[in-house]
Amino acid sequence: MLLYILLAFLLLIFSNSKDRVVFLFFSFFILLLGAVRDYSVGTDTINYYYYYKDSLVGYDDSSRVELLYQLLVSFAKGQNFSYRFIICVEITLFVICSSFVVYNTCKKTVLGLLLLFLLGFYFNAFNISRQMIACGFAFLGYYFLNEKKWGLYIAATLIACLFHSSAIVVLFVIILALSKIKTRPLIVTIIIIISFVLPYLIDLSGLVSVLLGYFPSFNQYKYYVEYLDFSGPRGFQTFTLLTNMVFIYLLLRVKIEWDLFAKVALFGLVFSNLFIFAPGYLSRLFIYFNIAQVPFFIKVMSKRLSTSIIIVSYSFVYFFYYTYYYGLDGVLPYIIM
Repeated sequence: MLLYILLAFLLLIFSNSKDRVVFLFFSFFILLLGAVRDYSVGTDTINYYYYYKDSLVGYDDSSRVELLYQLLVSFAKGQNFSYRFIICVEITLFVICSSFVVYNTCKKTVLGLLLLFLLGFYFNAFNISRQMIACGFAFLGYYFLNEKKWGLYIAATLIACLFHSSAIVVLFVIILALSKIKTRPLIVTIIIIISFVLPYLIDLSGLVSVLLGYFPSFNQYKYYVEYLDFSGPRGFQTFTLLTNMVFIYLLLRVKIEWDLFAKVALFGLVFSNLFIFAPGYLSRLFIYFNIAQVPFFIKVMSKRLSTSIIIVSYSFVYFFYYTYYYGLDGVLPYIIM
């Protein structure tokens, strides 16, 4: 835990830096931190190890693992590489994709890395690493779409889906990109409040299962429903209230530039609110949209100092709250291979 805290405060100290060398140093350091970790760091890492151990060289069309990940494992086994190679490729792909977007969208690039770290996206790559590869490419796709580079957006999204089929949900972002609506802050605030209150009044989890039934690629995650029916609803109900308050503050106090990242971040919040009590596999879909908070927050932080203080404080509270209740999903303690 001490290592993570020290890294967080180092990123904070250098957060105003715009030096490319400093940014590359920290990007490489967080990549290295993920690459040299032991198999025990991260709840799902050991599951991927067993998949690597038991899989055969070549493509298995009966496997529930997507094409590109199968090919990655097949290549590693064909070359007699250890599972360490898989871990390195996983974290490298996520860090490169996310760092590229941060560098090209955030005026304060190291601050962007800090938010990526504190808000849990980096640590998700220690756990649901296959999905976070997809999330990294989806994030890259948002950047290309925001730049009107449709071909590169389609390519990035296709790669994301071939690593994890759940990434198909990011196709919805096309609607947001084409949207020309200039929404008033008060109207958006009302929508956020309604989306937060509604699931406490109406059970939407059944609706989710029906809707996802139309997507065969999600059938492999049905066991999550059974698990959560036994263990109870999942989500940060308490902390979500604070997240909503931060967004509402930004809407009412800061002039929002509604680029694609702002739209996706807002959609991610509303989506998370509406389905906070839904089956746990749905919470994994939130990540695809919530990662847009990083460039969105960085842009609004440039408006005024008070906004910067609130967002950085919120991010640190999230980091320690997540650590206290969930142990960062198995990434504690950190052990080097």
